Amino acid sequence: MTQDEVNLWAAYMEENGPLNIALRVEAAVARAVAPFLKNTKPKDLMPWPKQEQDIETQDMAASLMEQFTALARKTEISRKVK
Repeated sequence: MTQDEVNLWAAYMEENGPLNIALRVEAAVARAVAPFLKNTKPKDLMPWPKQEQDIETQDMAASLMEQFTALARKTEISRKVK
């Protein structure tokens, strides 16, 4: 695949959404249902595009790792006591 073709597909996906058929069907349903719901736009019902999460994933992963490490220590200590 040439770089021009890659750029063409990237532009298509940017405008029309992903090529995944399941996501495209859900988007079509959202566009069909939205006119019947008050104060709702099709994008509100569509699974794509997803909004970026505000939480930093690295910070969250580090926090989870600290919690798991603490739990592992507690488990290890409780096994030694028994």
